[in-house]
Amino acid sequence: MGTCAHCGAQLLESGVTCPSCGRPVASNPGGFLIWDVPGTRTPEFFDNGPTDDDSPVVAPPSLPPWSGPVAPTRPAGPAVGRPSIDLVFDTGQRIHVSGHGLLGRHPESQNPSVVCTAVDDPERSLSKTHAEYGLDDQGLWFRDRGSTNGTDLVRKGAQPVRLVPGEPVSVSIGDALILGRRRVHVERAQES
Repeated sequence: MGTCAHCGAQLLESGVTCPSCGRPVASNPGGFLIWDVPGTRTPEFFDNGPTDDDSPVVAPPSLPPWSGPVAPTRPAGPAVGRPSIDLVFDTGQRIHVSGHGLLGRHPESQNPSVVCTAVDDPERSLSKTHAEYGLDDQGLWFRDRGSTNGTDLVRKGAQPVRLVPGEPVSVSIGDALILGRRRVHVERAQES
């Protein structure tokens, strides 16, 4: 056990991300999810494509095949002022983003400051903890948590791109995310 280099929170021995801020832990510097599926490759495999022996990239069996583009990770950039943001689901459910949160059928967190939001999903297309989001000095970010059905980012006028599990991606007002069969829009927060 140790502490997070970013926020100082206590880390779990088996954790790959900080339970408080959600960033990768030092023992897992690339932020890779560790797959516990027999016959799949190690987390390092997901870093830069094929391994040294140039064998083809193969996703773990728990992930659906994907042939589309992959969303780029968060670019480094200066801190900017940010508007108040809501996540609005196709079910009408609205979440005001004020910090770090988890989304899924029944997400749970040991950290009381993490907002856990259960999303209505009768078809069970969402994983228990499907994705997470948060705010930092660059704005809103979103990350797939290794969900079974994946998460796609849709920017206005562009084709959907698949998020790489464990890699945070910057999202902006006007973007949409597809989580399983649920769609969520990133909108400017409603004034109270």
